[in-house]
Amino acid sequence: MRTIGAQRYLGWAAFAALGALSLWPGGLQVRTGAGSHLEHFVAYAFTGFFLALGHPGFNARFATWCLLGMYAAALERLQLVIPGHTSQVVDVEGGVAGAFAGLLGALLFELIAYRSRR
Repeated sequence: MRTIGAQRYLGWAAFAALGALSLWPGGLQVRTGAGSHLEHFVAYAFTGFFLALGHPGFNARFATWCLLGMYAAALERLQLVIPGHTSQVVDVEGGVAGAFAGLLGALLFELIAYRSRR
């Protein structure tokens, strides 16, 4: 149970960080140089991975994916009112795809862990 709790907290901390970093003023942002699409994909994959591990079960994981998708869309919409930001549909798509990849990664991780215990 402690492992699930730690993964759950890490997932929600990443969720909060997504919001904070997305709404950070444009002139103060530091970019990786990888492109916003890849940055969104990786950030949402990380968040989705740990939220999925922290909230096991199909229904919880499907709800997590839906929540992350709506969160990506909401954050992109909010960026329209922040100076120095732009909003792009492709960034929402990167977030949704990243969240899905994170959920699949969590399933694969659990499958490998289950088989190694057998």
